[in-house]
Amino acid sequence: PFIKVGGFLLAYKGPEAADEAGTAAHALKILGGEILDIRDAKLSAYEISHKIIVIKKVKCTASKFPRKAGTPSKEPLL
Repeated sequence: PFIKVGGFLLAYKGPEAADEAGTAAHALKILGGEILDIRDAKLSAYEISHKIIVIKKVKCTASKFPRKAGTPSKEPLL
């Protein structure tokens, strides 16, 4: 909800980024986001596989978001 339409979110994730993106697809649609790409993030100092999920804000988020503390755990988007 804090990103303008046309803006981007770069989410730094671990090796299970594709699974997480699939799980979050419904919530992203509700919040106005769209996954454009999942890219490798190579860190030369570490031998860990990380990813960056590129998300574009394509439509406005409903005014009921962000929700009050506690509401997301009681009424998850997924």
